[in-house]
Amino acid sequence: MIQMKNLKSSWSAILGAACLLTAIAAFSNTAGAQSLKKPCCIAGDYEGTFEDTLSRTCPEPKKGKFTMTVSQENNCGPKVWGKIDQHERVPLEPPQDWEGTVQPNPAKRCCEIKGKFGHEDETIEFTICLRFKDGKWSGTGTYKQTHEAKICLGVWSIGQI
Repeated sequence: MIQMKNLKSSWSAILGAACLLTAIAAFSNTAGAQSLKKPCCIAGDYEGTFEDTLSRTCPEPKKGKFTMTVSQENNCGPKVWGKIDQHERVPLEPPQDWEGTVQPNPAKRCCEIKGKFGHEDETIEFTICLRFKDGKWSGTGTYKQTHEAKICLGVWSIGQI
């Protein structure tokens, strides 16, 4: 009799543990899937850095710091815009207006911004992958700056302040 009770208790414990593990796995998969479905609410103020990559089309690479404001259409829609202001500008230029889109990128598990700014002589197109951590958005990406025949590619990063 005692052995039968112990066997039933052990079997119940194993079955209970299996159910608990299944529930935890199902919840974590659901939470992971939900995080990709949440809208990319990225509006705010950011600080960042950029660095050109030395190449034959970019013989004088630059690096520096900037601030960036991100505004977003109602209900965290995909349309985004704002201003980018470099800290060290030569020659001194006014802040640049930019515009673009943001959308979830499930493959990279981030909110991806694609944007551009500039004027007739110079354009900059950029992509950045933002992730939400510790209550703020941050990420890294790439850009392509075209100025007449000169093309500079580079990397940049931003973090919400």
